[in-house]
Amino acid sequence: PQERFHGLTASEVREAAKATDEPVLYPIKENKRIKKYWEGIDEKKASLIASAIKEADLQ
Repeated sequence: PQERFHGLTASEVREAAKATDEPVLYPIKENKRIKKYWEGIDEKKASLIASAIKEADLQ
């Protein structure tokens, strides 16, 4: 059983979803490490774009 499935196994959740027209949503918890990783990549991209614009202005 997974915590996000409220103690149910994946197969129990699947069976319950098949039996109803509106299945219960089980959102995935946000992973702070992954979020921080992508923020770092976005910062690097912004820095590269800014330096490319600056270099283009100098030429």
